[in-house]
Amino acid sequence: MNDLKTQSLEQRAKSKYTWYYIDACCESLARRIRGNGDNITHIVGVSRGGLIPATLLAKHLDVREVISFGLKSYNDGDDYETRVPTPEVYQGIDQCYQLAGADSNVLIVDDITDKGNTFKYIEKMLAEKLPTASYRTVSIFRKQSSEYHPDYFATNSLDDEWVVFPWEKE
Repeated sequence: MNDLKTQSLEQRAKSKYTWYYIDACCESLARRIRGNGDNITHIVGVSRGGLIPATLLAKHLDVREVISFGLKSYNDGDDYETRVPTPEVYQGIDQCYQLAGADSNVLIVDDITDKGNTFKYIEKMLAEKLPTASYRTVSIFRKQSSEYHPDYFATNSLDDEWVVFPWEKE
């Protein structure tokens, strides 16, 4: 098998997932979150990929306060290895500091955990602004070699798998 560094997107295994599958994952994640006693009060969806799962989780968890945060750690079509270690913010979450209070339980949602840089960055930013709030992270997929372990994820993804969500173009 080709090394990930030299493997192009065309050579990677593409896996297309359905709306039904993604919603079922979100419903299962919501049950696990509730079952662990995490009473989520606010959801932060990472734009773009985490917005739809954030909305689905908000419905399943009956949470109204959904906020978006825009980060970019790669360009569409970039290889896994070219992702930058510090994401670029293009849409801030200043409103999150106003909406979420010190006793808030915030769920940070993204579609996939590759290296975990996005989650680490957001957690750090929120912890600086709201140090007494509680934070949990969730993604639908987690790459097997990711050093970052979100608090919740639905399924592992092979490192060479290119996940195609139902809301994406191939």
